[in-house]
Amino acid sequence: MSMTMQIFAVPEDQLSAEQVNNFLRENLYGEDALELEKEWAALDHMLPNFGQGAFSALRSGAPIGDDWGYGPALALNSEGVKAFLKQLQAVSKDEFAQKFSFDDLAQNDIYPAIWDRKDPDDKHFVLETYQQLREFTKAAADHGQALLTVIL
Repeated sequence: MSMTMQIFAVPEDQLSAEQVNNFLRENLYGEDALELEKEWAALDHMLPNFGQGAFSALRSGAPIGDDWGYGPALALNSEGVKAFLKQLQAVSKDEFAQKFSFDDLAQNDIYPAIWDRKDPDDKHFVLETYQQLREFTKAAADHGQALLTVIL
């Protein structure tokens, strides 16, 4: 079984444990989720390396609600979403591609253990997922929403 991540944009006033649990029961694997598949771990590893103050919002935020397989969901408030968006907008997809390193991912044992094969398709999937994350985060920030992440 593989670990995947889903991200949801939610109203900030709906982040109680009960609301989050109900929301996830109804929406996991739904069309409103940004599904990061296995690429999430590469993004999570790379994002903090983008300069001073850089962080990965993928595993930041306050734990909230039930354990969904690899821990509870994590909620990043709307201010955190804006800060994360600013970071994402500072690094274009092309710049991200230049920073991408199969060797770094392999040497740091980043899930999944595929990076030593140096398959261009793997890099392509990570780059496309990065672009999707930028667009999803912008939409959430534009609507003043929080992000809710869950690893399944």
